[in-house]
Amino acid sequence: MHAILKCRLKTSSLLYILLFIAALALFPSPAVADEAGVFTKVQGRVDVLRSGASSAVPAKVRDIVSTGDIVRTKSDGRAIIVFKDDTTLNIAPESRISIDEYMFADGTRKNAALSLFRGKIRAIVSKGGLGVTPVAVGRSDFSVRTPTGVMGVKGTDFFIFFTSGITGVIFREGSGFLFNPAVPDRVVDVATGFMTQILRGTAPPLLPRRVTDAEIDAHIRHMTIEGAKKEDSEGKPPEEEAGAEAPDADKEAEGLNGAEAGEDTEAGYEESVVAGLSAKGLEFDGEGEDIGAGAETQAGFGEDGSRIEEETAAESEVETEVPYTETEQEAIDSEAPSFSLVHSTNSVTNSPNASFSLAASENASYSYRLDDGGWVSTGPEIYFTGLSEGLHTLDVASTDPAGNTSTTTYAWFYGARHYTLYGTIEGAGISGEGTGDLALLSYAYSGAWAQNLSGAASNEGAFSAKAGGTGYFDSGYVSGYWNESLEGNIGDGAVSGSSDFTYLSLYSLVRGSGAFSGTAGGIGLELSKEENGENGSISWTITDAGMGTLTEEPLSFVSTVYTEAYNFYGEEAYFHSLLGGVDSLWTATRSTPADALWIGEFSMPDYGSFLLQYGGYNYLNYTDTTYDNGAYWGFMTGAYALSGLDSNLFFLYIDPDQGAGILVGSLESADGGGPFMAEGEIFPVEITSDINVSPFDLLSYVIQRDFSTVSGNFRLNSQNLGSSYGREFNLFYQNLTIGTSDWGVWNSRIRGSYSGVTATDAWNWQYEYASSTFNTGFKTTGSKWSEGLVEGSTVGYVADNSTAMTWVLGGDVIGTFDPVAYTYDVVQAGAHIEVRRFLAMTQTATGQGALSSLNIPYAEVGRTDLTGSDGNLSVNMNDVVFFAYSTGATPQIWATKDISGTYVATPSTNTVVSISNGGGLSANFTTQSWADSRWGATVSGSGTYSGTGTMNGGSVQFTGAATGPYGSGTFSGTGAGIVR
Repeated sequence: MHAILKCRLKTSSLLYILLFIAALALFPSPAVADEAGVFTKVQGRVDVLRSGASSAVPAKVRDIVSTGDIVRTKSDGRAIIVFKDDTTLNIAPESRISIDEYMFADGTRKNAALSLFRGKIRAIVSKGGLGVTPVAVGRSDFSVRTPTGVMGVKGTDFFIFFTSGITGVIFREGSGFLFNPAVPDRVVDVATGFMTQILRGTAPPLLPRRVTDAEIDAHIRHMTIEGAKKEDSEGKPPEEEAGAEAPDADKEAEGLNGAEAGEDTEAGYEESVVAGLSAKGLEFDGEGEDIGAGAETQAGFGEDGSRIEEETAAESEVETEVPYTETEQEAIDSEAPSFSLVHSTNSVTNSPNASFSLAASENASYSYRLDDGGWVSTGPEIYFTGLSEGLHTLDVASTDPAGNTSTTTYAWFYGARHYTLYGTIEGAGISGEGTGDLALLSYAYSGAWAQNLSGAASNEGAFSAKAGGTGYFDSGYVSGYWNESLEGNIGDGAVSGSSDFTYLSLYSLVRGSGAFSGTAGGIGLELSKEENGENGSISWTITDAGMGTLTEEPLSFVSTVYTEAYNFYGEEAYFHSLLGGVDSLWTATRSTPADALWIGEFSMPDYGSFLLQYGGYNYLNYTDTTYDNGAYWGFMTGAYALSGLDSNLFFLYIDPDQGAGILVGSLESADGGGPFMAEGEIFPVEITSDINVSPFDLLSYVIQRDFSTVSGNFRLNSQNLGSSYGREFNLFYQNLTIGTSDWGVWNSRIRGSYSGVTATDAWNWQYEYASSTFNTGFKTTGSKWSEGLVEGSTVGYVADNSTAMTWVLGGDVIGTFDPVAYTYDVVQAGAHIEVRRFLAMTQTATGQGALSSLNIPYAEVGRTDLTGSDGNLSVNMNDVVFFAYSTGATPQIWATKDISGTYVATPSTNTVVSISNGGGLSANFTTQSWADSRWGATVSGSGTYSGTGTMNGGSVQFTGAATGPYGSGTFSGTGAGIVR
């Protein structure tokens, strides 16, 4: 309690005036050179501690404010200072500030710095200097420092407060920044209409949130001077107001300060003057006569400046205080009531009803407004029914009998389409789980989400994490999958950051961004290793709200990718997921592909690959089509390794106009097991413009052929693989076509051991398999065999003796390997095209573009004829064409549609006929079967090519196969193969 000095005034009016003038001389005057501004309004108790002074003096209108001054307002005190650059500073009650620096040059502010030790100020800052907003750190020419924060602005209107250890900043206009000097690298930019806070001494600012009109109104009311006009709150000096007169110099010298009727007075100043006289023990009456002890009247000046004559009192006492004593006993109630707003309505809901309960810390009345409507008086319970869908904001005010008001705001989103979210969160050193809500409007593509996540972290500081899981209809069925990326910080008992949210449902794609905040506690790092293990942990809770930030788009296509199986190693693997997109697949091109998302949950062993087969589905009409009436079905191949989840797509498709071909795509994700989101692109490669099959019937026309083997001539980096060499393998092959069409998609999955073989990123495979019914081969050029991931591209051939057709193929390779066990699990997939169609496609620019998109060589680099006979079987392979990926490049494959010959007796299996071009190339034509009107053979040759094309003069080795029909001593067919 500060000291109180009491006395009775009992002397003459003349003596009062003389001593009043003498008292004025006691007040120090500021140095002109340091002049920064002037008080334009003062109300209640406001004082100034001048630079170098030992005690404070009351503040008055037109008093100079200089650098180094400290200004303090008590619970009833308010003040307005206008600086020389027209910057206005409003000071709220119970505030203490210092003018640290205010530099001018040529009438322009160069730099200004204030310190706010407690309380609240509002500054309307002139642009000064460059006048640029927003302002970066180091570019501000106006800054305010609190015990925990530093804020910078340039040309703006803001509030800054420091109470209960919390620094807060609100920008009414303009923008700026805030940071805590304890963590100077965590600078937060704050825009117009937003606010941020520093909650603890070592905490960074929170992410800004939008401030309500009610909050700004409450701050303005807190520092508004009673009786002042609206423009007064902006700090306009009295002499500039309309009708204002210059102060009377004589009266001001007498301490009257121009207190004419209707003008403002400085009660705090008069109290201090009287107190200063009383401290000397002087007593006088209203007429200037000494009254003596026990007198019943006294004279003085009222708050409006008028003289009080013969006021009757038992004994009039005037109190004064020792300046800058920090504890006070206030007689005036200026504290706004604190109150709680309890809601039964979640921040995201599917209910049109809402209820709230109010409870204040003292006797108070309540009022509210809904969605910026009019204010309505209310009791402690508020109910709403039949609300419209969308975002709602409730402002509630609590007012005590003294007229002090406090406000609070609650916002929630009502959407009739509601989904419940369940999932997990994980990242480096952080893990957890949570639930949430997603609500969308029933009539528009917008909505909101809110989540509650909790878990544990191994240490404090910045973190990145992924969250995700399943979304359910209110009926309990799976609606979709959600995924969220979070960037935040854990420290000082709090967790905060930003997030991006994605939800892929059966019908739409929802995206949003927001901020999250929460609490962190139970810091295990404070425990000993024996008590808490080698690493401590921090428990945390997040409330993540994306109010009003969601947008929704209807899907063009979607697939359910749901599988549970065991991989080749006997380990369980599963995908629970959706793949979809909003772009039309049928208008996409290779240069402008359709975006695709694959979201869900998965479990895969380390170094595991996968092969999935699925198609699109329309959940509106329950057909195997897309939402825009196309259809697709095919293969997804992929791998999960240290770098994340990667996959390739090859689908048969029929578009709404019955054009048909192959959809090609790829997706990537850096996620580990659990929640994941892979992003990629898909585009169509048209093979025919009219397949004469409806998209609705695609699945009914798909023909699948399977083949598996553990044998064949297989080499990795020129070293043999296979059980005979202690490096067994298993190969599984599939292809799909639409009916009996001469094109389709294929895959082969190979697993095995490569012990004893050095595998590098520049690896290669060659494989050939021959039988009486099926001949195939491929060569793969690898681009990666490291970090657990295998990648490359492949070309090959197939000769199906049962259908007498040969095919060329191209595709992509992806898989994984175990560097410890020396095992691999690799999947190849792509497109295959019958030789006759392939050769026709190489003759047009459109066809060459399609082949390039399918990773099939298309540029002719050489051509030759190969002929020969063994006396019984004569073979002519005409127009054998070699192809590369571009003119002048190394040949990769060969093909011919013109094989013919004769035979005298039916050739036996493994009959070898030498064929050559009469120059540098020769080959063996070896029969594999000759039965049921169909024949099959392998082709293997080498030499130096001499002829047309850029291959001229090159040495080549080539293998392949041929097949076709025979009868009456003649045969014909096609052939294809690879160039080693």
